[in-house]
Amino acid sequence: MSFLRRRKFVINPELQLGILLTSLSYVGFLTLVVSVALFAPLMLQLRQPDYDSTETSDAALRILYLHETYWLPVLLTLVAIALHSVSTSHRIAGPIYRFRRVLEAMKAGILPKPVKLRKGDYLVAEKDAVNAMLDTWRGLIAQAQRDAAMLHESLPRYRELPTTGHTDAVADALWSDIVRTEQQLHDTFNRFKCEV
Repeated sequence: MSFLRRRKFVINPELQLGILLTSLSYVGFLTLVVSVALFAPLMLQLRQPDYDSTETSDAALRILYLHETYWLPVLLTLVAIALHSVSTSHRIAGPIYRFRRVLEAMKAGILPKPVKLRKGDYLVAEKDAVNAMLDTWRGLIAQAQRDAAMLHESLPRYRELPTTGHTDAVADALWSDIVRTEQQLHDTFNRFKCEV
């Protein structure tokens, strides 16, 4: 019953209505085939030239009976499949909506929180892949920020060192830290590859 508590049933109209129309077209095709198989032989029997035969009246009675008992279950089945289709498509459209929000945030330069799905949502493997990507980016950005902060602090300190001989060891150690940090920053950025 959680489906009925949802505030918004259609999140992605193009996707969800496409799934709904596809589902209903399959059911409609099946209904057409079954209807033709049930009604066509009886209709052909009614077209016999002998209208007084018991076969013709028997066919007419069966057609009337089928009309009374067949169409309501078909209609209820169509409604049930339509509701189930919307519910199922909601479990696909919800995760896609969350993935799109992640992509839009990253486009704006924001690294979003990990994606969480509702119980019963589909695309769990894709969610795990997106979250793994976000974790990798989070680690790379954190490392780059640490290295940039270290360089930002070390370079002014290096410039302020006096040029006298007794501070050469301090200057060399600070310069080694700067070179090491610059190399780490370089290595971090080299992990980003652009496909051509």
